[in-house]
Amino acid sequence: MATCAVVGVGVISLVLLVIHVVAVATPGWALIEIEGEGSCYIGLFQICIGSKCFSYEEGGEGVSLSHIAYVGLHVVGAILLLANGINSLRYFRPLPDGQARSIATKVAIVLSAASGCILVGVVWFSLHIANIKDLLPHGTPLSQELQFGYSFYLAAGTGASSVIFAITMGYVATQLEASPVITTCVTPPCPRMVVVHSTTLNQTGSSYPMTSPAGFPQNDPANGYDQ
Repeated sequence: MATCAVVGVGVISLVLLVIHVVAVATPGWALIEIEGEGSCYIGLFQICIGSKCFSYEEGGEGVSLSHIAYVGLHVVGAILLLANGINSLRYFRPLPDGQARSIATKVAIVLSAASGCILVGVVWFSLHIANIKDLLPHGTPLSQELQFGYSFYLAAGTGASSVIFAITMGYVATQLEASPVITTCVTPPCPRMVVVHSTTLNQTGSSYPMTSPAGFPQNDPANGYDQ
C-alpha cells in the first residue's frame, strides 16, 4: 500500500509539473481587448498582441518587484514538484521496514510546499492584475477590462490539485506503522566484593577462621572446629 501510494504521488507530481510548466510558459494569464489590434494576452514572461509576441525587455517595459516575486514562487513550485516526482519514483521496490511512514510524510510535506508556492503565486497575481496594464505600452487603447486567461486557471488547478494529493498522502502516512524507536539500556556493573580470609588463635593455640563461608558462627574448637 505504501509503495503504491508513494509511487502514485510521484507520477501525479510529474503530471502536475508538466501542466504547471505549460501555465508558466504560455502568455495566457490575463486577456484584454485592444482597439484595432484584437486580443492581447499577458503572461509572466511575455505579451502577445495579435500574432506578435515580445518580452517585457523587448517592449521597453520594466517589471516590478512584485511581478518578480510571484514569478519566482511559480518557479520554486515547479522545482519542488520535479524533486518530489523524481524522489518518489525511487521507491518502486517495497519500502524498508518501519520507514514507510517517514517516507510518506516527507513526500506529503514537499508536495504541500509546492502547492503553497503555486497558490500564493496565483493569489498574488490576482491581486496584482489591476497593475498589469502598466506592462502595456503607454497610451494603448483598451476596449474592455482585464480578464483571467487559461494559463491562470491551469496554474490555479495545479495548486489546488497539489493540496488535495498532499492531504491524501498525509492521511495515508498516519495509517502506516511508525518507525520503531531503538533505545539502549546501560546496566550498571555489579559491585566487586573482596573477601578477606583471616584466622585467629584461641587460648588453646588453635587457629580458626574469623568468618564462616556458610554464614554460621565462627568455627572455633568450642563449636567442633579442629584445625
